[in-house]
Parts: sequence; structure tokens; C-alpha cells
Amino acid sequence: MGSEIGNKKRVNSRLAKERKEREKRAAYESKINDYMNNNPVETSTYPEITVDSSALRYPASPPIDDQSDYVVFKFYKYQPPWGRSFHDQQNNMGMGATGMQNIWFDKNKYSNVKSKNQDFEKFQTAYKAHVDKGKSFLNVYNRADQYTATEDPVVMLYMPDDISTGYKANWGGKSVGAAGRAELVARGQDNLIKKEAESISRMGQQWDRWAADIGMNMIKSTVKGASGDVLNDDDIYGGIAGVVQNPNTELLFQNIDMRTFNLKYRLVPRNLTEATNIKQITNLFKRNMLPGTSVSQVFKWSRGDGVAAGFISVPDLVRVSFMRGGVENPDLPQFKMCALGQVDVNFTPDGSYATYADGNMVATELTLSFQETKLIYKEEADRY
Repeated sequence: MGSEIGNKKRVNSRLAKERKEREKRAAYESKINDYMNNNPVETSTYPEITVDSSALRYPASPPIDDQSDYVVFKFYKYQPPWGRSFHDQQNNMGMGATGMQNIWFDKNKYSNVKSKNQDFEKFQTAYKAHVDKGKSFLNVYNRADQYTATEDPVVMLYMPDDISTGYKANWGGKSVGAAGRAELVARGQDNLIKKEAESISRMGQQWDRWAADIGMNMIKSTVKGASGDVLNDDDIYGGIAGVVQNPNTELLFQNIDMRTFNLKYRLVPRNLTEATNIKQITNLFKRNMLPGTSVSQVFKWSRGDGVAAGFISVPDLVRVSFMRGGVENPDLPQFKMCALGQVDVNFTPDGSYATYADGNMVATELTLSFQETKLIYKEEADRY
């Protein structure tokens, strides 16, 4: 009796010690998580938009003040996402095998350890070094501060009537048979030994279901050998037993669509300056959505007439910013770098041809279609 009580006390003492150790480790891990959440890697941003007298404006007046709302379009050179042409290539910020190094901080080296080995100062030093590098998946993926502006002037247009954005997530139903579902459930467990044990146990539990499959496969093989007809599983189950397999359909996340949006402008010149600006603006959008022929080399070693005749350059990109005063309006959607998908210029928006005495069009309708070149992630939702 005394031995049994003693064993029980020892067990309770060991359990209490383990519980205390778990609580201490959990508190330490929580401390590390809080520190990382309060000291995130700084997200790189696009260069600040600046507007000067060289900008192409419509309307050309009145002057912009801190209450003015307008849209800015700034053009940038296309940067190959898997190339090494970005400015910061020396720092391995590309998306290649070397560029993806060190974008993830392994906190488990400092948090998932026994209490006596916990060293918060060592964690802080290592994490600070990681933050100072400025590397995170979003920074490597977006590379927002590494685009090179073209020599084209900035375009400033009035706020259009329709400003909207949309976010589309694609989900799809996936059907899994009963045996496959059981296998997925077992394989989804954390402990590998437990997974294998459940798999062995399931062999007996599911034998009735698998026996039906074996019989069905024998029938399919016999029918194919006799007549050449190919039947699927549900053809046989339905045609013989009057049943079909339970699809066990679940809705699963697939991907996110890149955002697209359109902006439409009606441009009516009130003077010669605005007529000139309108022609330059429409030509600028057309020119920057089209590929070029000035290709001198490919992969930095292939050059010559064959390259010049066989390749064309990728069109430029454009940054679209909704502004208020001299800064981006935080109450409107903003966009990452965009590709110009379509430029439509209608010289007769009123249904009839009309010009001024100097030949300039009375009205021009400009419709711009954009597609964002990067996905938006949860951590960026407040900005985009």
C-alpha cells in the first residue's frame, strides 16, 4: 500500500514538474512572438511621388493645393522577375535560388528549447540582425524600391467617375473517395508513428470498402477484355448495385487573381496648352503599352543582327496613384506596379466628328485598362 502511494506521489511530482516546464516554455515562446510582432521587418515601399512643372496635366489649371484630388501615372522600366537586372542584385534580393536565402527567421532555435537554455538576449541579437537585412518574403517578392523610372514625364489627370477595386479568391470543390479521405485524415496527424499505426488499424476497418473496390476492378477488367468497353467506377456501381461513390466533396482554396481595373477619361481642351497635353498624354500611354525593337543583346552574351531581328522588348510598367494634395490618398485603393493591358482612344465620343479651327479634336475619350503585376497578401491589405 505504501509503495503504491509512493509511486503515485512520484508520478504526480513528475507530472507537476513537466507541467511547470511547459508553462515556462510557453511563456518564453509567447515573449519571443510578442517581440517579433512588435518589431517586424520593415516593408519596402515605392519611391515617393513627386510632381513638378514638367508633368503633363489635364486639366492644365487651376494649380494643385493640399485639398486637390487627382491621379498620377508614372512609368517605369520592366524588370524581369527572375533576372538579375534589379539594382539591388549585389544583395541577392532576386527571386532565384540564392536570392531567397535568409528571408525566414527560425525562431525555433531560440524558443523551442528547455528552460535552462533559453537566452532572450541571444535571440534579440540574432533577430535584430535579420531585421536589419530588410529581407522578408514580401520585400523580395515586391521589390517595390528597385524599379527604374523611365525618362517620360509624369501624367496627371482628374479623378474619374468610377474608382473601384476588387479582390477575387478562387476556391474549388475537390472530391475524394472514402478510402482516400481516410488516408488523408490519418496522414494529416502530427505524430508519424501514430500515422502508421492508424494506417495499419485502418486496413482492417476499411477492408469491406476495399473489397468492393477489388470486385469493381475485376468487373472493369473483364468487361474491357470481352468487349473493349471502358467503364469508370460509378458506371459499374450504378449499373450493377444502383449506387455511386460518395464524393466527400470539400471546398479548398486554390489561388488569388491579380487585380484589374479600368479608368475612363473625357478630355476636352479649353485652350492650346490642353490640346497639346491631350495629344502627348494619349501618345504616351500608347507608346508605353507597346513593345520595342531596340534589343541589342539577350542573356548579356548573345548579340548581333539575329538578336535585333528576332527579339522585341517587353513594354514598360506604370504606377497608378490616387493623390490628395502631394501624397497618396489613404482612403482610396492604391496599386502595386501595373501593366497596361489596353489603351482605347475614341476621337468621336459624341458620335460625330468635330474639330476646332486649328484641327485639334473637340473631345477625346481615353480608356485605360490595367493589371497589377503582383499579388496582394493579407499583411498588405491595409495599404492596397
